[in-house]
Amino acid sequence: MSKQNYSDLENNVVQSLDPQFPHLKLTYTMWDKNNIDGGVFERFASLYGVNFKDMDKGDKQTLSAIFRFNGTDVPTKINFYRTKARGDKRFSIQSIKQKANVGDIIALTYEHDPKTNKNIIILNLTAQAEKREKINGRNSSSCL
Repeated sequence: MSKQNYSDLENNVVQSLDPQFPHLKLTYTMWDKNNIDGGVFERFASLYGVNFKDMDKGDKQTLSAIFRFNGTDVPTKINFYRTKARGDKRFSIQSIKQKANVGDIIALTYEHDPKTNKNIIILNLTAQAEKREKINGRNSSSCL
């Protein structure tokens, strides 16, 4: 997605990310149907053994994740799958409507966990940027 659709506040957060971390702005359809373009997250998914090329139409792989939301880590599930009709690559996040709004930017990252080696972390960058702005009392053009 073009970063020109991001607010100054969102751009500040996105620019602070490692370039390897995929992110996108949720459209109404992505949010409403929990049907997100998986191509954006394909390389990231491969870190967890998800290979869309090996999946047939209708195949799905579910992984545990953590949704870091308003300072709290909430366990969740994510699905990488191919649609049944055309085999499009898709991604979904359990309970996305409770954790994000239309127009929010979400990103995937990970952190080391000694038990599982890696934890998938889902971030709502828009909510985090807005929370920082309120705490710091800064306007949207300030550095986060």
